[in-house]
Amino acid sequence: RRSEWRAPKGVYLYGNVGTGKTMIMDLFVDTLCEVPDSSTDRSKIRRTHFHRFMLDVHKRIHALRNEGHRGDLVTTVARQLVNESPFLCFDEFQVTDVADAMILQRLFSIIYSHGGVVFATSNRAPKELYRVRGRGGLNYDLFRPFIGLLAERSEVIDLDAVSEREYIDY
Repeated sequence: RRSEWRAPKGVYLYGNVGTGKTMIMDLFVDTLCEVPDSSTDRSKIRRTHFHRFMLDVHKRIHALRNEGHRGDLVTTVARQLVNESPFLCFDEFQVTDVADAMILQRLFSIIYSHGGVVFATSNRAPKELYRVRGRGGLNYDLFRPFIGLLAERSEVIDLDAVSEREYIDY
């Protein structure tokens, strides 16, 4: 575990369909861009579906290999991503692919250590990522450290913990 990170914690917002997760993330992005005297502009924020993001990560790794690059390509890609957009906003964060599961720990460690901030929405709690019918996916034990990292670097908020009555009263 790192005791000092270069960026504030992000947000991992989860709950059932229709609880407003995406709307809250969009409000965050809009508000971040409107802060007076802020150097943040929309070009520094990448807001995308998590599956699309991971496809981009794999394409970048493949392109680097084809260009003859060797070594830790995940680190290279993570640095590129943070340099392009230090604010990463993922809608529908879920892990269903073993290749994604195996690189997420390294990818996000580098993103966080280089100042990246992640805001993610999901229908699943972090501990339920990469699980089907209560069972972990292939090599699940290798994925577990990522869950700890995500919890350490995020304010984890369960929207299902708020009752319908509390929504109405608010």
